[in-house]
Amino acid sequence: MAHQGVGYQNGIKLSIRKAAIKSDKAMRRQTAGGTKGRTFTRIQILEKYLNERTNLIKTFQ
Repeated sequence: MAHQGVGYQNGIKLSIRKAAIKSDKAMRRQTAGGTKGRTFTRIQILEKYLNERTNLIKTFQ
């Protein structure tokens, strides 16, 4: 992988990770079903971010 700027950890922007973890905690409070709901939202957030990132990369090629 090319050089990553500060604020990136294995390709995922840290603020995005923070947001994912935050929603993580919120979901954990809401779902009686344990981890079922929250892992889903975290994955959704990361997927959305990765999609945006690939779109950006495509536009600049």
